[in-house]
Amino acid sequence: MAVANTRINDRLLRTLSPPRQGSDFVYDPQTPGFGVRITANGIVSFVLNYQTKGRKRRFTIGRYPELSATSARQEAIELRGRIRAGNDPLADKELERTAPTVSDLFSDYFERHACLHKRSSSAADDQGMARNIILPKLEVDPKI
Repeated sequence: MAVANTRINDRLLRTLSPPRQGSDFVYDPQTPGFGVRITANGIVSFVLNYQTKGRKRRFTIGRYPELSATSARQEAIELRGRIRAGNDPLADKELERTAPTVSDLFSDYFERHACLHKRSSSAADDQGMARNIILPKLEVDPKI
């Protein structure tokens, strides 16, 4: 893909053609690290390359056409500001993925507290309320 020194805009994105395999990248010359990735399947995503604590990182901002080039550029600029302030958006995203779910918290409660410190009938009542009332209202798949 030979697109050099071209500001990323919606018109450019409509002209991109997918590579035969893998991914191609086009970077915006005016916004450092901001670019677009197009896959062999034709999926177009906005990305931001950055470096923090000696590690090179690539954050996916969102997909086109759900997100316009202008909106993605603005988000890239905001992300770069957060990175300069010492934050790592990719690390934040990874931390969210590993955070315990509500169902995990209920399971932990039953293992550590209810089964040890409550009567079995009270623990069973708590578990029933969690499974049948609380978790369904939160649209959480009960694992308890």
